[in-house]
Amino acid sequence: MLQWLTPMARFPLAWLPFLNVLSTLLFLGIPLAFVYQASKVQVSARGTVLLLIGSFLVFAGAGLLFQQVKGPMAGLLHGVGQGALLAAAGSAGMLVARAVKEPNMLVPIAPVLALVDIATVLSPVGIAKQVMEKAPEVFEKVAVTVPTVGSTTPLAFMGPADVLFVAMFFAVLHRAEFRAKATLLWLIPTLFGYMLFVLLLGGLSVGGFRLSGLPALVPIAAVILIVNRSCFTLSASEKRMTWALVGITALITAALLTLPSQNTQ
Repeated sequence: MLQWLTPMARFPLAWLPFLNVLSTLLFLGIPLAFVYQASKVQVSARGTVLLLIGSFLVFAGAGLLFQQVKGPMAGLLHGVGQGALLAAAGSAGMLVARAVKEPNMLVPIAPVLALVDIATVLSPVGIAKQVMEKAPEVFEKVAVTVPTVGSTTPLAFMGPADVLFVAMFFAVLHRAEFRAKATLLWLIPTLFGYMLFVLLLGGLSVGGFRLSGLPALVPIAAVILIVNRSCFTLSASEKRMTWALVGITALITAALLTLPSQNTQ
């Protein structure tokens, strides 16, 4: 309903900066709270697969119909599609969580995912970077959007992979009875600040990297590890393996980031 109504809302111009900040907070907090609650539920693998397929079909159907209609109905279909996208990404994350047999596996998984996200978003050969630069309309169709108050132009986007891995993290944290609620309470303001940073400074470049698109799994992984640090119990050999895996991934990521931009070749 918020996805549908927010672009149609009319307020004095002086209110818009505050309202768009509020919109950013809402449209980050709601998906995070949604996957937090959904990942509490113990659903069978079959039920999760059915939910994934069903929500994906609703998302795809809403997207196809969206292209055929205009006006308020288009906004309503967009809202339905966004809800289905959250359900699909969350279901996929809950399926992935089944492969994480031990909660201690999150210690290497979180930083590795963050490094891979850095490579895909910032590296000249990164898949996400290529899509956002060469076919941004494709990314926008499959992303969670932060709507602009009074405008149909989205304010910001969050990739479905971010929702997927947040759902995976929460499913594991709930199952292990770690600090899932505290993680949510820290994650919402952290990503909110991260998104505001992107919105305010997105037009700048640092070291050749534009700040308009930053890897969200970096703050997500940091919050997961910091908030739950007292819950993890790794043996000496597991710590060594973790450092080795993260170190190798970091070296590969650094090598990819130093590749020349394809635009300058």
